[in-house]
Amino acid sequence: MANMQNALGNLQNFDTNLHRVFHVLVNELILMHLQPKVEADANLGNVSIQFSMTPSNEEELLNLLSLQKSDLAIDVGKVRESSFQLQAIYEDKMAMVARKNHSRIKNVVSEIDYYR
Repeated sequence: MANMQNALGNLQNFDTNLHRVFHVLVNELILMHLQPKVEADANLGNVSIQFSMTPSNEEELLNLLSLQKSDLAIDVGKVRESSFQLQAIYEDKMAMVARKNHSRIKNVVSEIDYYR
């Protein structure tokens, strides 16, 4: 409840007329979804959102957030660090395309097979 109260309090005091840059770490898929929406949003005022690619190393990602070099990370996966909050925002189905009669791929590919 305290986190919600703090967030709502910050929203009431947030002014889009003041210059503010939010640094957001994203992967390529999320960037393709968000960049056009951010560029088209006239409600941002003097607020800008700067996207950077999420590091491939989870430790580096958490370090950027911990040192407040980034405000937010939107990525695939789960963080097992209790000092960070994880929130699912998007769910997508994975598809795989292979040629017919592929020598290593039979009728069904399991998740384990895919990652192998």
